[in-house]
Amino acid sequence: MTPENRNNPAILGTGRRATFTDPVKACARRKSPTAAAERHGAVPPILLSCGSMPPGMDSTARLAAIIASSDDAIISKDLNGYITSWNASAERMFGYSAEEAIGRHITLIIPEERLAEETEVLTRVRAGLSIEHFETVRRRKDGTPIDISLTVSPVRDNDGTVIGASKIARDITEQRRLRETAEQASRMKDEFLAVLSH
Repeated sequence: MTPENRNNPAILGTGRRATFTDPVKACARRKSPTAAAERHGAVPPILLSCGSMPPGMDSTARLAAIIASSDDAIISKDLNGYITSWNASAERMFGYSAEEAIGRHITLIIPEERLAEETEVLTRVRAGLSIEHFETVRRRKDGTPIDISLTVSPVRDNDGTVIGASKIARDITEQRRLRETAEQASRMKDEFLAVLSH
């Protein structure tokens, strides 16, 4: 963390990587979260059209606010698998603060038996391919597993070169439990009907 950011509650980070806990504060201080992160090598430039925005809020600040307030965990990593950003939902979902996660390898949250998935993900991302709604299991800081639906997209620089990946993870623990309960009820019904037919 740079000396100028150490006392700034809007900006957290370690070394060359930075993350933002309150993009509105960062914007109010006339600091663009993405621009600051770019200076630290954490976030590539992002161009988007946001339509009408509140006065004084530029597209970068609006994007940062959307990411910060999302219910889904939004994580970015470089092509070597090192975490470069980690939103508040990722903190809640996986139990690691942004300061703990940024700069560490994504295998931090991947169970050993699923490490091959990450190799496949990075191979696809390097080829410029996305992965949508991939159901898998990840690991929280306390070691407990969490069922997630994962969407991974390549992150490109201004020249279109893939420089990293954006991951969106949604907790599907409850949906999976309900689906398994429904499947079990269906099996029991089929078995009961089979007994009745004999």
